[in-house]
Amino acid sequence: MNILIETKNLTKLYGEVQALNNFSVKIESGAIGLLGPNGAGKSTLIKALLGLIPASSGTGKVFSRDITIDALTIRQRIGYMPENDCFLPDLNAVSYLSYLGELSGLSPRDSMQRTHEALYYVKIGDERYRNISTYSTGMKQKIKLAQTLIHDPELILLDEPTTGLDPTGRREMLKLIKGIVKNQGKNILFSSHILQDIEQICDKIIVLNRGELVSTGKIKELLYEKHPDLVVRVRGNVGLFLQRLRSSGLKPIKRKNDILIKYAPDITKRVVALAADANVQLRYLDSSKRTLEELFIKLIDQVEK
Repeated sequence: MNILIETKNLTKLYGEVQALNNFSVKIESGAIGLLGPNGAGKSTLIKALLGLIPASSGTGKVFSRDITIDALTIRQRIGYMPENDCFLPDLNAVSYLSYLGELSGLSPRDSMQRTHEALYYVKIGDERYRNISTYSTGMKQKIKLAQTLIHDPELILLDEPTTGLDPTGRREMLKLIKGIVKNQGKNILFSSHILQDIEQICDKIIVLNRGELVSTGKIKELLYEKHPDLVVRVRGNVGLFLQRLRSSGLKPIKRKNDILIKYAPDITKRVVALAADANVQLRYLDSSKRTLEELFIKLIDQVEK
């Protein structure tokens, strides 16, 4: 895997507020989720990587280039979808995007061609000739996504791309982003505080809180627990089975449709034997799988404590 981004002790202060605190990470190619609560430092990190704001201390590299010295070169190879709107007033989508294409170095002809291709991809039709100021929130978000594609970048930075969208608009946006990853093979850094969005698109995550790195890695590996609990579903005398479990020292929790049994050594073998002893039929038995939400809460709680 190629290292796209690397930071060492990256710190950003706004007066006495520490938005990034000695943030050190290596980010490989792929679809990476930048996850954290509001105010965690996600947007600050993205702007620092783009050279839009200077770091207070520490270093950062994108494509092995220094974010302070080579900021312009870095930005030429990146597509950026900011969280907040930043459109030029009184321009329609075609004029706006083709202008951005020329700023990125494309010829007027190539820029216009790329503009229409990007608008077609995000499903903006004849509305492309209307002023952007008349667009709905969903259409404005699509234009911001289209602008990331104009110059065929190597890396796309998405800062809260589903902000303000209704459920239908959110599904459409996530489908478009998924297509960029799966069909176009783009590297993305997807910043969001919405865990379901990250889980749909990304296979790796970086978790921030209070400007600090909390955890990083592949989602599947982070969700795996070394000593998972057991989920059991039985038919028969459930009360007697629960009694047998407790008497043996196990800790069962009765739920609506199943029983969660807290981890203990040789748990599977013991549960099977106790089910036979209680004369109940085992209908389901598997390790419990924690969700990304459970992992996120656990990681954030560890930092808060």
